[in-house]
Amino acid sequence: MNWINTVICMLLICMLHACAKKTSEQRNSEPSKQQVGINTAYMDTIVSPGDNFFMYANGTWYNSNKIPSDKSIIGSFDEVRVANQTVLKKLFNEALNNNKYEAGSDEDKAVKFYQIAMDSVKANELGIKPIQAHLDQFDQLQEPKDYLEALLYAQKLGLQVPFELAVWSDLYASDVNAIQVSQSGLGLPDRDFYFRTDEKSKKIQEKYQQQIK
Repeated sequence: MNWINTVICMLLICMLHACAKKTSEQRNSEPSKQQVGINTAYMDTIVSPGDNFFMYANGTWYNSNKIPSDKSIIGSFDEVRVANQTVLKKLFNEALNNNKYEAGSDEDKAVKFYQIAMDSVKANELGIKPIQAHLDQFDQLQEPKDYLEALLYAQKLGLQVPFELAVWSDLYASDVNAIQVSQSGLGLPDRDFYFRTDEKSKKIQEKYQQQIK
């Protein structure tokens, strides 16, 4: 069976290479169209897929994109998120400039919620007052059983700790939606950040301890 898998992989690589070549030729002769599926412009077909498949599939994008100074990562999903945020910002700003939505409608509520979120002056004035009652609830923890109750309380607030509940397609039956439970994450990206002893990691650990105090 191993040789069958090898043949299938080689066929897929050849197909990707052929698609990249065809797309490159079409780009020079046809008007640009919306990219759907695999963006072959991100590939680096000069690299042999047998030597470095990652760079073959992503090389052009990888070499032309740098991590912004205000972010820790960048990738295609980040590009999608930024594009969506740009669209949403435009829609909300347009909505703020007209009064066509009926008072109390879902659209009206969304616009008002956006206004509240963007009012940095009000946010600075209120500080933590809006969530003080919740913080007080957590400050009352004394025994292990209190911790369990606090976790349940946090889940009701939408704070998914220490696990995350979500609804996705079932892993074994894609036509069925199922509740999925997963670890909700730590303050730092993964456990190694807490145990590394190199100079850079130590600085991160120090800053992190300052933040959570």
